[in-house]
Formats: sequence, structure tokens, C-alpha cells
Amino acid sequence: MLRPFGLGIAIALFLTGCNRIDVRPSVYDPQGIQNVKTWYIGFSYFGGAQTETASKSGEVEQTTVQREAPRKDDVQLRDDLEFRLRDRFSIRTTRDLAQAEGTIGIHSIYYIFAGQTSVDILISDQAGTTLARIKIVNGQSDAVINDYEKFAWFCADEVGKVLRP
Repeated sequence: MLRPFGLGIAIALFLTGCNRIDVRPSVYDPQGIQNVKTWYIGFSYFGGAQTETASKSGEVEQTTVQREAPRKDDVQLRDDLEFRLRDRFSIRTTRDLAQAEGTIGIHSIYYIFAGQTSVDILISDQAGTTLARIKIVNGQSDAVINDYEKFAWFCADEVGKVLRP
């Protein structure tokens, strides 16, 4: 009787281990990161639709792009990231892109009924050169962070480690 029970525990431990948070930072230009003094935190991608109006001759006369507003969870993630970076790492941030020397772009990926499951963070300089990339994958078990604020703090801590090694 103990043998199947022990096997069950081993399987549960294996599955829990597979569902932990996975952090994959890639730093491409550490000196470029150190040169940036003020960071803008925003979104890497915007969802939306593009429509075109064609004339009878077939030429496009008008193109309209409609962008969706960011999800409220993404806005909260951005805000939590910004304040955690300021408070814990003393990293200067701005809400004005024109004043920033670098950008921290957030791209969240969601799965139906699972909430926020991963965040891709692109760190770039003013010219748009990617200085670093951090991929954070939040698993699907109790061994991961299920609270948005704690997840945002975790992400901010990972960004802070890259910006202030």
C-alpha cells in the first residue's frame, strides 16, 4: 500500500516543480543599460484592427487603425512595476516618453481561465536598440504567484536585477 502512495507523492512533486515561475533574462548590452538614467515603462504591443477603404479603381483611399485599450491588469502591472522600481531600486522613471532615455516594454500573455501566465519585458535604449529581454512564465499550480500585485513585484525585482546588477 505504501508504494502507490509514494509514487503519487513523487508525481505530485514532479508536477509542482514543472509549474514554478521560470525567469529567463538575456542581457545584450550591460553598458548600454548603465548609460540610461531615466526609464519609460509602457507596452510593447497594442492589439487592434486595421481597415482600408478602396475606391472603384482599386486604390486605397483611407486606412484606419483602431487600437484597443490595454487591459486593466496590464495597466496595474505597469503601475506596480513603476513604483516598485522607484521604491526598491531607486530607478528613475517617467510617464513622458520624450523625457526618457530608455524604455521598458511590457507584453503580457493570457490564457483563458488561467489569468496572466507570462510577461515578456523588452528593455531598449532611446534609439530602439534592445539592451535586454526578460521572459517570466508563471506556472499553473499553487507553487506559483497567484496574486497580481505580488506577481508585479516579482517582475519588478527581476527588472531591477538587470538594471542594477
